[in-house]
Amino acid sequence: MFASVLCWLVGAPGVTLSIPAASLRDTFAEISKQLPSPIYVEGNLADEVICVHVKDMPAFKLQEALSKVSTGEWADRGGKRILTLPAWKENQQFKDVLEDRKLAIAEGKAKLGEPERTTRAQLSALIAQSESAVSDMRTAATSNWDEYEKARQRLFNLLNGAPASQLLARIIQRVNSDDLATLEPGIRTCYSTSPNRVQKAFPFKIAELLATFRKEQTFLKQQIRQPTKFNPELADDWRYLVFEASPDCSELLLIVQNDRTTNLPTFLLHVADSEGIVHATTSQKLTRSNPKTTAEVSLPVVDIPFSDHQRRLGYALTSMLSPQRYDPKIQRPIREVIASSLSWLSQPEKNEPLVDLVGPSLISVAKQSGKDLVALLPDRALNWRPTDENVQSSELTTRIVGRNAPNSFTKPWDAVIENSTDLLTIRPRLPWEWRDERIDRRALGRLFRGTLSQGVLTALESAIYLGNSGSSTAYEFWSYDRNGAGFAEPMQGSYASRDLSVWYHRDTLKLLGSMPEHQLRSFLNGGEVGLPQLGRQNVERCLFGRDHIDNLFADKSVSWIDRKLEDRRLSDEVWEKLPNGVPGSFKLVCRRADEDFILVEEADVKLVTNYEPEEFGQLLANTDRGHPDLTLQLGKATSYEITFSIGPGLYGTSELGEVTPGSRKSFKEVDELPERVRQQIARGLQDEKRRLAARKEPINNGVPPPAR
Repeated sequence: MFASVLCWLVGAPGVTLSIPAASLRDTFAEISKQLPSPIYVEGNLADEVICVHVKDMPAFKLQEALSKVSTGEWADRGGKRILTLPAWKENQQFKDVLEDRKLAIAEGKAKLGEPERTTRAQLSALIAQSESAVSDMRTAATSNWDEYEKARQRLFNLLNGAPASQLLARIIQRVNSDDLATLEPGIRTCYSTSPNRVQKAFPFKIAELLATFRKEQTFLKQQIRQPTKFNPELADDWRYLVFEASPDCSELLLIVQNDRTTNLPTFLLHVADSEGIVHATTSQKLTRSNPKTTAEVSLPVVDIPFSDHQRRLGYALTSMLSPQRYDPKIQRPIREVIASSLSWLSQPEKNEPLVDLVGPSLISVAKQSGKDLVALLPDRALNWRPTDENVQSSELTTRIVGRNAPNSFTKPWDAVIENSTDLLTIRPRLPWEWRDERIDRRALGRLFRGTLSQGVLTALESAIYLGNSGSSTAYEFWSYDRNGAGFAEPMQGSYASRDLSVWYHRDTLKLLGSMPEHQLRSFLNGGEVGLPQLGRQNVERCLFGRDHIDNLFADKSVSWIDRKLEDRRLSDEVWEKLPNGVPGSFKLVCRRADEDFILVEEADVKLVTNYEPEEFGQLLANTDRGHPDLTLQLGKATSYEITFSIGPGLYGTSELGEVTPGSRKSFKEVDELPERVRQQIARGLQDEKRRLAARKEPINNGVPPPAR
C-alpha cells in the first residue's frame, strides 16, 4: 500500500533502508521476526521517509527476510538496489503519504507521542507569531519605517531566541514543507541578521533549504543530501553581485540573494584562486542557469561570517565618502548619477507621491532644474566602446553598466563619467545576449582593493536609485588591467537584478530633501558641500538595515569597521596593536582674524581608520578644499580647538594627549601644539603649495588635465 523501498549499502555488512513512513510498526514487527539482527529506526512517523538500519547483515539476507513478508522485484538503478513490493503499490503517490501524515497530526493520534504533540503545539504558536510579524512587516514596508523596524525586530527576537532555536532544531526534519514555507520569510530575516546563531540551529544550509521549498514531488531529506539545482525561473530572487579581492585568493564572488517580501539578503560565496581552481568548505553546490543561454555557473556554498562582509563593504563606503579622501574624480560620478535620478524625479507623475517623503527642497530642485541637471552629463556617452587608444591612456579603466527596465524611467538615459583613472558608464537595459561576454574576473577583483573604483561602485549602489520606486536594474562590469591588456576570460552568467521600493531609500531621500537648496545645487554643480552628509547614515541603513549600524559603527560619525573587533571595547592589548592614534573622528575649529575681515571657519574631519600622525598635517591643510577664494593659513589662526569624538567604551592616548569618550583638547596658540604635529602641519602646507603651483590650469568639471 505504499511506495517503493530504496535500499543501498552504507558499508558492509550493514544495510540501510529508506522507506516511506506511515503506520509501519506492524510491518517492522513482522520483518524483525525474520531477521537475526535488530532493526534501528531513525526519524519518526511524521516524516515522508524514515531510515531503517540493519546491522551485521548482508543485503541478500535482508532480501530473503523481506520476501517472507511480501513478494517483490529487485533492480539496480544508479548504483542502488531498489526493491518494489507489489503489496505496497496501492497508494504509492507521495501526496497520499502527505495526506496520511496531515490526517494523523490533525487527529492527534496517540502514536505521535506526547513529545511530538508538544512540539506541534509549540510550532503552531511559532508559526502564528511569525506570520503576524511578517504580515506587519509587509504592511509597513512601504509606508511606516518605524513600524517596519518594530515588526522586524519582533520577528528577529522570536526566531533568534534560544527557545525558538531549540524548537526549530527539533522540528526542522519533522514538519512538512508547507509549514517550513510559512516560516521562510522569518528564517530569511533571522539568517540575514544573525547567520551564525541560526546556522547552529539548522543541520544544513538555509539557502539550500529555501531552494528545496520550491521543488515539487521530491522528498526534503533526499534533496538536502544531494546537490540542489537552482530554478532558472527564480532568477529575480538574485539581487546583485559584489566582487572583491583578498590576499589569499584572486576572486571572491559574493552573491546576495534578495527576499522579495522583506528585501533582506542572504549570502553565498564563490572562491577561486588565480588558476581558476574553485575552493570551498563544502561539496554542496547551487547551480544557477541563465534562462536565455545554456551556460551554468556552479557556486559552492562556503561558510563566511556575515559581519566580515559588512565591514568590507562599509569600509569601501566610508573610505570613499570621508572628507580627507575627497577627490573630484570620485565625487563627480556620484554627483552626476544623482543628477540623473533627480531628472527622473522632476516628472510630476513620479514625484508627487514623494513630496512628503523627500521634502520640498529636493522636489524644488528637481522640478526647476531637471533639464539643467541632465545637461551636467557628458554628451560623449552614446555608443562608447573600449578601444586600445582610450584604454592605454589610463592606468585602470573600469566600466560599470546599469540596465534599467522600461518601466523605470520614461526615457532611457546614458551617462559616462571619465577621468584619468576610472570610467563609469550607465546605460539602458542591454540585450540578453550581451550579458555574458565582457567580464574580466581578475580585474574585477581589484574593485574592492582600495582603488578609486570601489568608491565609484558603492556610490552607484547608493545613489543611482534615488526616488526610483519598484525598478529592476542589473549591472555588468568590464575592466582592463593597468597595461591595457584587454579582457580576460569572461565569467558567464554574472549579472543581477534588484527590486527596490521607495522605503528602501527613504533615509537617503529624506536627507537630501533636508539639505538647503543652495547646498544641494552647489553639490550637484561641483561643490564639496553636502557630500559627507549624503553618504553616512543613510547609506549604512540602505545597505545593511538599521539593526546593523550599532554593530558596524561605534558612533554614527565614526567608522572603525576595518578592524576585526570581537567587542566594542578596546582592551589594552588590542589598543597597543593598533596604529598610532584614536579610531574615531575629531572636529577642527579654526578661528582666524584678517586685516580686512573676520572669518570663523568650522570643518569636520572624520577619520575612517585610525588617526596616524603622518596624515595630520595634510588633513589640516585640506580643510579649505572647495573654497578656492579662501586660503586657510594655519599660521595666522588665532586659536585651534580639536575635539575628539570616539565611540562608547573606546579609550587610549594619541599624539595630542589622553583621549576618552567625548574628551576635548583645546589649543589656543599654534605654539601649544606638540612639536611633531606642528612639523606635520608645516609639511602639509608646503605640499599643498607645491601642488597648487604645479597645477598650471584649472580643473574642468572635476576632471584634472592629462599628464604632460
